[in-house]
Amino acid sequence: MVVKVARILGRGNVGGPARTALELSRRLSGRGYETLLLAGEPERTEGDLLAGVDDVAVRVMPGFRRRPGLGDLGAQRRLRAALHEFQPDIVHTHAAKAGALGRLAARSLRPRPRLVHTFHGHVLDGYFPRPLSFLFAAVERRLARATDALVAVSDEVARELAEEHRVAPRARFRVIENGIDLAPFRPADARSRGVARERLGCAQEALVALVPARLVPIKGHALLFEALGLLPPALLPLEVHLLGDGPLRRRLRRAAARLREGLAVRFHGFRDDLPAVLPAADVVVLPSRSEGMPLALMDAMACGVPVVATAVGGVPELLGQGEAGQLVAPRSASALARALTRVLGDLPFARELARAGRARVEERHTIERVVEEHARLYAELLA
Repeated sequence: MVVKVARILGRGNVGGPARTALELSRRLSGRGYETLLLAGEPERTEGDLLAGVDDVAVRVMPGFRRRPGLGDLGAQRRLRAALHEFQPDIVHTHAAKAGALGRLAARSLRPRPRLVHTFHGHVLDGYFPRPLSFLFAAVERRLARATDALVAVSDEVARELAEEHRVAPRARFRVIENGIDLAPFRPADARSRGVARERLGCAQEALVALVPARLVPIKGHALLFEALGLLPPALLPLEVHLLGDGPLRRRLRRAAARLREGLAVRFHGFRDDLPAVLPAADVVVLPSRSEGMPLALMDAMACGVPVVATAVGGVPELLGQGEAGQLVAPRSASALARALTRVLGDLPFARELARAGRARVEERHTIERVVEEHARLYAELLA
């Protein structure tokens, strides 16, 4: 029997939730599932992950925007119509906006499909003013009661949702940690490092830091720039390459121009060749204020590049509480500067972090494991 799964994604932008949703749709299609991926349009500065995808049934939902607005009513009507046409057995929503509109639309179907929602993190801290955050938490609680399975990408995300925001009891959350396809990523060596540096336009002998993140406040670029000003002169010159785009691009360009001599910041926008350029890095940095379980760090670890990241959300779990990467206190520029100084200034330590990072991704964070766990969850819901 073919099981029909409608997967709903807020927008098909370049980012972890869209990558995971696309891979699940792609890989489950060969295992007795018929999938339809319904996704909103990405914003102009976000990149479009779904453009040109031809091996997965994708339908773009016009008007499905990131922020709440009147357009949501039309988006929900279109979602409802698409679901009535497809008649899924399971509706699986990813992230907040898709979770709200998708689950509301799915409840009108008869027979009602099983409802699954994945929290790839959450927007209940740091994204919106406090009154809006309280309102969104109340909405999530109401939706959770009508959802058959709640999935979190890390234990910490599940804990925050259960204990701090009271979305649902902890026992209702099933943790399925993120994973990536390891095939395109190979541990960096001298040759791949040289080729990657040519591709990015790096000096072959410079120290290089890469930051694979959207240029939005929650990703913490301002904290990174503050930390750069605290680095010792021995680490200069240092090139910092920003792999991403977003509304902060102009402001960050102005801030980069004010950095001291010896610090060069390059803006690349979104790249679709990460496996080819990550080996250029001496360190990958993610100074976010909030995360679920970032694929960007997994990509770097899979390439054998040491990582430095703030200890938020599922990042400590991903890095083995610091065994496979340097963890720093969130919002502490001095702690971030110290971690960068150690990784960039101590080559044996950096190599050990890189080795441990690659081993951890191979052991715990493959896309094959993610697919197996979702297939098991779907089978349980339909049994």
